[in-house]
Amino acid sequence: MDLTNRELASLLLLVGFFAVMLIRPKTRSTILPSFRQVIRALLVWKVLVVFAVYFGYTAGVVALGAHAGIWSFDLLKDTVITTLFVGLPLVLNAGKTSSGSSLVRKVLIETLGVSAFLAFYFNLASLPLWGELLLQPLLLLLSFSSLVSKRDPKTRLVGKICDALLAILGFGLLAFTTVKVVTTWSALDLSEIWLSFALSVWLPVGLLPLIYILAILMSAETVLVLLPWHNNKVAPPLRVRFAFVFGTRLSAFYASHFAGQWLGRLAKQTTFREGLRVVADYRRDVRNNVTAEKGRLDRLRSMSGIDGTDENGLQRDRREFAATKKVLKRLFYYQMGQNRNLLGHYRHDILLILGDVTSDGLPAEHGIEVRVSADKKQWYGWRRTITGWYFGIGGDETLDAEWQFDGPGAPMSFPTKGSDWTDATSSPSRPEWLAADDPIRVV
Repeated sequence: MDLTNRELASLLLLVGFFAVMLIRPKTRSTILPSFRQVIRALLVWKVLVVFAVYFGYTAGVVALGAHAGIWSFDLLKDTVITTLFVGLPLVLNAGKTSSGSSLVRKVLIETLGVSAFLAFYFNLASLPLWGELLLQPLLLLLSFSSLVSKRDPKTRLVGKICDALLAILGFGLLAFTTVKVVTTWSALDLSEIWLSFALSVWLPVGLLPLIYILAILMSAETVLVLLPWHNNKVAPPLRVRFAFVFGTRLSAFYASHFAGQWLGRLAKQTTFREGLRVVADYRRDVRNNVTAEKGRLDRLRSMSGIDGTDENGLQRDRREFAATKKVLKRLFYYQMGQNRNLLGHYRHDILLILGDVTSDGLPAEHGIEVRVSADKKQWYGWRRTITGWYFGIGGDETLDAEWQFDGPGAPMSFPTKGSDWTDATSSPSRPEWLAADDPIRVV
């Protein structure tokens, strides 16, 4: 169970980091109370039960592996690492599991994805200890700098430089590992390497049944805790709560999406049959929404790259329409808030507070342009979608007026009556803006 130089360096750096934090009075006064809070949170009986079940179940999976001849005590170190740093995070985040298929995909990506293969390959050879002690903090610093700098357009170039340096270091490590493996090939224990890699796959996969059950229980507990708040703080009868559990048919998908109006409807039921009926209606509604969203996505794919308009006069190719309109709307409210509550005028640099838009479905390099008048009383912004269609939004001195634009080219003037702009607050929205492009929510 000897540690490699890489593992030893990671351990030394971690211990050194906490030692420095504890030595400094300022950080010690912050870390110790936080550490005590974490310990108290972990000592809650529900958490202790989850830990006990998890480690017991993991021991059982390992025992089955030993019985099948794919595990031995030589793999103890790798087993501990996989259990603590792969399996345990999956267990702690089981409540965020939205479906069984998403859980399986996540585990397979983490164990069989390109990054997993590269991580395993890199671990076949370590640098000298001093090299690892220098390299690991550098990689961490560059990764963190890249992540932070990409959020601000002014520092996005720094992020690209950090990414380039990370790529250079990555290729360097790849070359070093390859040379090391080739030159020491005869000394490598290939069977041990194979068993170690296999462990990194079969152990997480073996944990899937437990994680799925925990996902259902955690989601169900969240629903049961919320029910009283939708019924004047009166918990529904036990039979209604059982109806919810049975009604979800032990599906993590149904259990994790039960929200909104359905909480209120279920909370007011008094019999098992009534509870089952509510959950059955919920399942039917979810299936309809899932089918509708699948149809929307199918239409987006089938119309991709097709020019022209449909029978309603709307663009056929509607890729990025929903995301573009959503982000531009957010930009409009940001400008309104800055003018009304803070500055008394519109901002030239409003994109600085727009933040990350990738979660909305746009690329990090979103391409949104903003123009503000000389007196800062008018503004407009626009974006060209991947289809070549433009959307624009803007405001004037009235603050509340929401001017909308769309067309085959970018807007050429500030929003005014009689122009290519439409004031959606005093007249109907433009058809392309009014079109239902947003993703259909499950609930």
